[in-house]
Amino acid sequence: MFCKARGQISSIDLLVAILLFVLIFFSMRNIWIDNLSSALIESNKFQIQVLSSEALDSLLKTPGYPTNWTSQNVQLIGLADKENVLNSIKVNSFKSLDYETAKSKLGLTLYDFSFDLNSINPAYNEHIGSNLDSNSNVFSIIRKVTYKGGEANVIFKVSTN
Repeated sequence: MFCKARGQISSIDLLVAILLFVLIFFSMRNIWIDNLSSALIESNKFQIQVLSSEALDSLLKTPGYPTNWTSQNVQLIGLADKENVLNSIKVNSFKSLDYETAKSKLGLTLYDFSFDLNSINPAYNEHIGSNLDSNSNVFSIIRKVTYKGGEANVIFKVSTN
């Protein structure tokens, strides 16, 4: 009545157990890798959003440093006389900056940017920066400003290089 093989394992049982373990292990590993990739993508998007907001706030809310900066002595780019009231001289100075210098001063060295100023008067429209590829990840911010006495929209875009 008693089986003398109690406590012993057959090679088929061992093979099935190892196969199940390997299958579960690799399934969990793939799920973990997918979740990690998604988390890294979301982290990069968040970083672009934060850097974009900081750069645009610097442009639209501060006069920059030094206050009467030029393209030769700029340390912090700011275009505002008051918050959201842009100074046309500083906009022209920003436009004359070397693109790589502008990226660096805005804290966007790892990214590309474009700054579009669309005024009610089309003669006052400005484009500064790169023409961003529509196929890449582009983060956009739109703000209303006053430029040359009239209302205008600023469209600030940041993209990975």
